[in-house]
Amino acid sequence: MPNIIELINIHKSYKEGLSVYDVLKGININLTQGEIVILLGKSGSGKSTLLNLISGIDLPDKGDIIVDNLNITKLSEQNRTLFRRKKIGFIFQFFNLIPTLTVEENLLLPYELNYKNTNGFNKKAKELLDEVGMLSRLKSYPDILSGGEQQRIAIARALIHNPDIILADEPTGNLDYENGKAVINLLDNLVRKNNRTLIMATHSQEVIGIADRILQIKDGSIQPLNTNQ
Repeated sequence: MPNIIELINIHKSYKEGLSVYDVLKGININLTQGEIVILLGKSGSGKSTLLNLISGIDLPDKGDIIVDNLNITKLSEQNRTLFRRKKIGFIFQFFNLIPTLTVEENLLLPYELNYKNTNGFNKKAKELLDEVGMLSRLKSYPDILSGGEQQRIAIARALIHNPDIILADEPTGNLDYENGKAVINLLDNLVRKNNRTLIMATHSQEVIGIADRILQIKDGSIQPLNTNQ
């Protein structure tokens, strides 16, 4: 399988006052289409930083990021935004649903950003909601939904514009065990069904069962997984 993502000698640091913190120190990763990769690491280890770099939200201090043969580190901010809207689907710990929009309107938002209108896409929104078991909530607002229900909506929203890559940042971190397990199984099924690439950042080893590959960030580099931690 060809690589869909290549990270080449990625370095990233942040300044805090007079101090400089090296978060990523020479990261090299190749990911293939359809692969599910779990990115383990403690809070502050650089997991979210790495996802932000892959999506083009942030840029590395040094190194290249190639996504589907495109070096996104060479793009302007505007072109990185356009790339992200078309290629990337996001799932976050805190759902990030817009409270003033219905479930259906939240799902259709990525289409409005990409195509300016949603004509013909309402059917797809309903089909995805049916797949995640939330069709009955089509006209509901997020604030009346449980955490597990909101995360199901967030998964549907991440998939609706057919992105090649799904980036999930602690998607079960705000859920109890049973809801978290259900969300992970749902995400696994939907990603594999459509041969998408999933990179999931987490500090929990409970989700590693769905992974094709497990990477661990420690001390700014990719290290072998220590299952005794």
